Amino acid sequence: MADPKYADLPGIAYDQLDVYETSDLPESEQMRMYCEDEPESSCVEQLHISAKEAFGKFKGKQIVGKPVDFSDCLSNKPRTGYK
Repeated sequence: MADPKYADLPGIAYDQLDVYETSDLPESEQMRMYCEDEPESSCVEQLHISAKEAFGKFKGKQIVGKPVDFSDCLSNKPRTGYK
């Protein structure tokens, strides 16, 4: 034991292995959740997009962000922080 001040604590079994509980699956069962052989869901639409076509469509385009509020604020009131 590294520190003798913990030697006489009640409820500690020094002759048994430590047990740690977790809600995770064992590694042998984790791959079952992510199996590629499962049938595709009808709720998920998979799109096949060509990067060249997408690049050609948006080539030369620009975003003007001045009139848009990207602050994630719901009200129009200006917020002041601590002064």
